[in-house]
Amino acid sequence: MSRDLLMGGFGLLLLALLVAGFRLWRLRGELRAAEARHEAARQALLAEARSDALTGLANRRAFLEALAREMARATREKGSLSVLLLDVDHFKSINDAHGHAAGDRLLRALAAAALAAVRRMDMVARIGGEEFAILLPGATLALAMPAAERLRRALATARGSATDPTATVSVGVAAMAEGDTPDTLLDRADRALYRAKNGGRNRVIMG
Repeated sequence: MSRDLLMGGFGLLLLALLVAGFRLWRLRGELRAAEARHEAARQALLAEARSDALTGLANRRAFLEALAREMARATREKGSLSVLLLDVDHFKSINDAHGHAAGDRLLRALAAAALAAVRRMDMVARIGGEEFAILLPGATLALAMPAAERLRRALATARGSATDPTATVSVGVAAMAEGDTPDTLLDRADRALYRAKNGGRNRVIMG
């Protein structure tokens, strides 16, 4: 009798251990799933913080981070790098004449056309209302200028829908020089963009 009780007690203990082990295994699985969801949410927030809500392009923050990183790499490797600054010509007039919804569709169409026109390694960003920036790693000015001209022509035919207007863009181009910082490089591109707009728009100017 005592042996049966002992065996019965041992069986109950074993069962309790099995149940406890199963619960622990399940809790660990739930914890791993929760951690995965948390990491996915964190990555989504990071992506959202670095992307433009309207176009899905990189935003100004992401562009500046990438520019600093690529300039540091080009300095180490004695490589080349160029940036393009683009501004949509007469965008306010388009908004006034066709409405903000049409203006938004145009910006999305321009973003898609820009992505299609550049290399996979290049970065296209929307850094302001109707202003875009493109980072061209490894590109000298001799490569960046024809790339900018191809881009200007490609964007001139982009439209949000069959009834929406098209728009031209003005482009400022600058290539990284010795001693450049992100600020000095962008300043040269911005001044070139200013000259392009003052010179009649719908053109590419180097800085």
